[in-house]
Amino acid sequence: MRLKTSAIAVFALVLGSAAGVFGQTTVNVSPGDDIGAALIEAGFKGTVIFAPGWYDLVPVEPGSGVGIDLHSEFEGITLQGAGPGTDPETATILDGEAWFIATGFQIATVDIVIDGFTMINIYDEAVEGNSDALNIEIRNCWFLACDSGADNDGTGGMGDPEFFDEMIRYYNCVFARGGDDGTDLEGDSAVLFQNCDFYDWDSDIFDNEDNSTVIVKNCIFHAGSLSDDVDGGSGLTEIHNSVFFDPPGEDADGLGGIAFEGGAYEIDGIGGDPLYVNVGPHVFWLDLDFHLQAGSPALTIGKDADGNQTYAGAMGPAQ
Repeated sequence: MRLKTSAIAVFALVLGSAAGVFGQTTVNVSPGDDIGAALIEAGFKGTVIFAPGWYDLVPVEPGSGVGIDLHSEFEGITLQGAGPGTDPETATILDGEAWFIATGFQIATVDIVIDGFTMINIYDEAVEGNSDALNIEIRNCWFLACDSGADNDGTGGMGDPEFFDEMIRYYNCVFARGGDDGTDLEGDSAVLFQNCDFYDWDSDIFDNEDNSTVIVKNCIFHAGSLSDDVDGGSGLTEIHNSVFFDPPGEDADGLGGIAFEGGAYEIDGIGGDPLYVNVGPHVFWLDLDFHLQAGSPALTIGKDADGNQTYAGAMGPAQ
């Protein structure tokens, strides 16, 4: 009987050890650490926690132009930053400038969570999901001075948008000061943006290029001097309870001066200055502040899942 009990104890110990190997590993990284090695150590369903600081992204392979490559080996992984912002004392900032990073996060697997980062100086797309990207959740991230923020290559995020279970989902994210469209959504993707800010893009502020189904809720579209279009392409882009503002447009193009093209439709939106604390054409991008002033119309336009009044944009009430 004692031998049997010991055998059971040993078996339980082996199972406990295996749990650490098969998906329970947490790895901590700091600026200067090898992010690729940390991903490999964390592995399937693991977690990588990024300390605050300024990280120079290094290509996963020489000449690849990819900063963080999330493929099938990393299914279910969580990448947890310290939070968004421009202060490296409190935020996790991933910078692509030094190594000419073209793609920040390249996603080709399922069940990924990316939370709490600022990504800057990405020469093509900050986030790119391909046809293997399902159930991707990106939260509390700022994408500043990236050519394009959210980009799909192929049919990422397939699924029934009524249930969101396989969609690519962006919550409380900021897409600002890019060099191209705020989004380039391609193929037959299914994507959700909720409580996000799209600010000051040079081309279309939002672009659904193909047949994607895109649901947008409680967002702010604040166009720059060369940007005033929300383009739904040949797909469907439904924008609910959002604020639209184009300062030079004088409402000539549509709601708040922003035009809706192709399959783009707004529902219960308003046109007006969202009244940010510190956003404008002459504000240095490191000084942008997306908190809302007390009189902002964005403080009353949003709705929660039960239809109760909330706010639009990523930051909510001024703090």
